[in-house]
Amino acid sequence: MAVQFARQLRDIVDAASRDGRTELRFALHMIADILVETFDSDLRSVVIDRRSATDAMAIARAAAEVVDACHLIEASLFGARSERCFEDISLPIGRSYDTLADFVERRLRGPAIYMIWQREPQRLIYAGHVGGAQTQTEEARGALFGALQQGSVVTLMTPSPATTVAAGDLETALLVVLDRKNAFPALNVRSDGVRGALGTAFLATIGQLLGELASNLRAPAGSYRKLIG
Repeated sequence: MAVQFARQLRDIVDAASRDGRTELRFALHMIADILVETFDSDLRSVVIDRRSATDAMAIARAAAEVVDACHLIEASLFGARSERCFEDISLPIGRSYDTLADFVERRLRGPAIYMIWQREPQRLIYAGHVGGAQTQTEEARGALFGALQQGSVVTLMTPSPATTVAAGDLETALLVVLDRKNAFPALNVRSDGVRGALGTAFLATIGQLLGELASNLRAPAGSYRKLIG
């Protein structure tokens, strides 16, 4: 079953990566067209189309976030020995709080991320991570135990030892990709995106440059500055 889950996740990541790169190219072409039109115009009368630029940056940043997330997952889980990164763990028959607390203590060891899901019908319920210095919140612990009571199997995903990615960052990347492909786990809460993502950081710089350009050309720049991450 771990192999089946790994293949399904790989298909989702591949599809999200393709879609993200296509949308990113489209948005960057929009931004390039705006800049070309700006510098080809009479500087005494030029006004940047703020709505078009804002829309293009929003599309580009969303697409770059997905591409960054896909790259992080591929590097961490789908390397040369990807079969060692995935392990299925059957849930205990008894689902009392004490039984599940003992299961979490003994079986969910990290650094790793995990997916709790249901076989029939197949449904993703909750993704989380173990390991690292971050303390689990009461809300996250409640969601974890709620998912353990509903689910039938836990897939534990251990990043390749060759990577230095934090388990929490890998969890966030996984949720970004699943959300993009309409497969977001039922009990998770959406977060702020992948920390340290190079693509989105690069686009934040572009957004800042567009804001400065708009300011120099006496066009209102408020909408652009909202794009700076």
